[in-house]
Amino acid sequence: GTVTAINVSDSVIYNSSFNGQFALKAGGCIAWIDSNNVTVDLCNFTASGAAYSGGSIFFNQTNGVIKNSNFNNTSTPWGNGGAIYVSGNVTIDKSKFYDYRASSDNAAGIYFHDGVSTLSNSSFDGPNTIWVAKDANVTISENNIIGRNSNRDLIYLEDDYDANLNPVYYSVWNDGDMTLKGNNFPYVIFNNGTIWSQTNISM
Repeated sequence: GTVTAINVSDSVIYNSSFNGQFALKAGGCIAWIDSNNVTVDLCNFTASGAAYSGGSIFFNQTNGVIKNSNFNNTSTPWGNGGAIYVSGNVTIDKSKFYDYRASSDNAAGIYFHDGVSTLSNSSFDGPNTIWVAKDANVTISENNIIGRNSNRDLIYLEDDYDANLNPVYYSVWNDGDMTLKGNNFPYVIFNNGTIWSQTNISM
């Protein structure tokens, strides 16, 4: 990747553009590791990728903020988090995501591995957007996902889910703890963890 920082505090990347970067491991453009109070603000990430995690941004045991930023054509062909991989306590706000991809559709947009995080006021174009892993606690509020072939009225699956043999588009896959507030999602939510907000289920 372009920027790698280990064990730093109070650092900012502001009003910057990244185009065409690729990392052989994690963090196509930015990798922050064991760091605190880091900020990414007003940045653009285009045609970036990482082989294993975080096509644009990789936060590992890092606390910070990502806001007012755009992600377009980001991917991780053998890992999680086509745009962003989060391990730590991170706020993602007022950002836009287009054309994101990940291995076997595992969090094509954002992968929350662990920590307490917030995703808010952001827009996404495409399915298989958000994954909350078992050690993550995420509040997801006022986000909008658009995409083709909406399936949010799907009542049940006739066959066992398999990302390769029986793919089903999802908005969020939750294995951890999740709170939902005021989102517009066109695809189903897979829940293998706990949803702390009130939900309505059709049967």
